[in-house]
Amino acid sequence: MKRILLVLMVLFASSSFAQDIDSYIEILRSDVRTDKMAMITQEMDFTETEASVFWPAYRTYQFDLDVLGDTYIAIVKDYAANCDSLSGEKA
Repeated sequence: MKRILLVLMVLFASSSFAQDIDSYIEILRSDVRTDKMAMITQEMDFTETEASVFWPAYRTYQFDLDVLGDTYIAIVKDYAANCDSLSGEKA
């Protein structure tokens, strides 16, 4: 998670990346998802029955996690775009 935040902050800091930030975020998310699924698959060694129960639940969890991530990213983007003019109340 810290690695993702660091990457996001670097991307926000660079104006050349600002236009493509959403595509970079999606690429990063895709890489993380792929790695997580590969690690889970390798380490858990599910039977077919276990996998048929686990993966739908995992996909629901991942969707909910993505919604939270989208909210967080929107807040960070809003702050980055308006940090110079934020009122105390808005901050």
